[in-house]
Amino acid sequence: MSQLIFLMEPPPRLSFSNSTGARVSCAAHGNPPPTITWLTEDGIPVSDITGLRQALSNGTLWLGAFSPAQYRSDVHAGVYRCRASGTSGTVLSRDMRVEAVRTSIPLAPVTKAISKAQSKVYGPEQAKASSIKIPICIPT
Repeated sequence: MSQLIFLMEPPPRLSFSNSTGARVSCAAHGNPPPTITWLTEDGIPVSDITGLRQALSNGTLWLGAFSPAQYRSDVHAGVYRCRASGTSGTVLSRDMRVEAVRTSIPLAPVTKAISKAQSKVYGPEQAKASSIKIPICIPT
């Protein structure tokens, strides 16, 4: 039997985009090999939430990419800890504060060219009234 030692501990802060998701590893050494469990801020083991969060058997916490409408503060803006436990005891990692940054689809302005054949000839008064420019945006 040997003392448990973290080989890989989560960072104190994890910021990630909702369009990419994130993976965080935790590993510990001991004899026999310890069991890795991810815990929420209140010390409860992380439950899997299909498509959003999963604690993998290799000690990785997986946070999936998500749409802004799928945002959950209990998943995407919380504190997690890694726990390694075995016959020689239990060790807890430092807290890891998670912050998911929600982004929407970026829009790029597009200028629409009008050919001479499509244009109309206006007098001075109509030209002033028709000089309003409306930008057109399309997803990039």
